[in-house]
Amino acid sequence: MDPIVKLVDFARRTRYEDLPTSVVDVVKKAIVDTVGAGLAGTSADLGKIVVQMAKDFGGKAQSSIYVHGDKVPVQEAAFVNAVMARCRELDDVHEGTKRLGQGMGGHVSTMVVPAVMAVAEALTRPVSGKELIAAILKQNGGVHKT
Repeated sequence: MDPIVKLVDFARRTRYEDLPTSVVDVVKKAIVDTVGAGLAGTSADLGKIVVQMAKDFGGKAQSSIYVHGDKVPVQEAAFVNAVMARCRELDDVHEGTKRLGQGMGGHVSTMVVPAVMAVAEALTRPVSGKELIAAILKQNGGVHKT
């Protein structure tokens, strides 16, 4: 079976209620870590630059920029908040796995958490914490230890 079919099927079927407590705890930690790193990045020079760029770009006010509170288009908020989460190099990192030859790692949470949060904020309906956790897990393609 094509790996993308497996991934899509996993994402489609996964519900919060199906997740083990240990997995939920890892996702919660990823959220706190990423948002905390993003808050620290708001004072970095690069953080200030991307915030100003997003404000200058304009567009529909959909999702918030960390700390600043300005609402910008969803894709801009996701980008700005992700960049700020990397500015101080405080975010979590997935180093890869022996099964994959120590490769395929990276700063996954920094790319996923701000994007999912920006989309959730832009939706016309409320998103529960359980839905947010399941969405972050689905976008990560599973969970890694941080």
